[in-house]
Amino acid sequence: MSDSPIVVVTGRPGAGKGTQSELLAARLAVPVVDLGQRLRAESLKSTLFGEILARLPPGQYAPDEVAEAILIEGLREARQHSRGLILDGYPRFRWQVERLDGLLGSRRVDAVIHIDADIETCATRLQERVSCLVCGKTAPKNRSALTDLCAECGGELTRRADDNIAALRARLATYEVNMGEVLSTYTERGLLSRVDGVGSEAAVEARIAAAVSAGHELNESLQRGHVAQISLFGEI
Repeated sequence: MSDSPIVVVTGRPGAGKGTQSELLAARLAVPVVDLGQRLRAESLKSTLFGEILARLPPGQYAPDEVAEAILIEGLREARQHSRGLILDGYPRFRWQVERLDGLLGSRRVDAVIHIDADIETCATRLQERVSCLVCGKTAPKNRSALTDLCAECGGELTRRADDNIAALRARLATYEVNMGEVLSTYTERGLLSRVDGVGSEAAVEARIAAAVSAGHELNESLQRGHVAQISLFGEI
């Protein structure tokens, strides 16, 4: 790979996006922009956005203008450290695919990984994870069994309010319709790889790594000769 890839990771709530995004980021030595984590962290702050997010019912998406502002901040931070990144939690709507294209400018998404996991598996995983009250990071309970503190920032760990069956059903009802359009768009672009998300973390990680490698190499060849333009990611 001549340049660090930009990878979008999607999947149902509880499919393992957060865990696998972190593993892939470590493998590729690129940062993760986890929009969900950033929104949760912002909701705990005494800011305008924080107050708006704190009032949202469990499972409801953040307002578009809030989500995009938080996303742009994350992309700018990532750009300071790497040309590539793993994007978790965006896009979730068809129009956001085009918006992401604009934010990336001359860079393009190299691969889209959709982690396939059935609803029962997702529900079980949601029941078995905890979230940090300070930074918003989530992790399986088995990774935090020896401590009640977040490995990322030292904050207190707790169950998320929307990690329950009722909230999951509400989130899935919205997710299935909107994400179907997103996945169709990326399929048309030849970027989507569906990966079986059932199995050990190591097994799923290996499947994702293989898909990303193949997708990035193909997209690299398609992008050669494109004219550079200014964006959040500078000039190519």
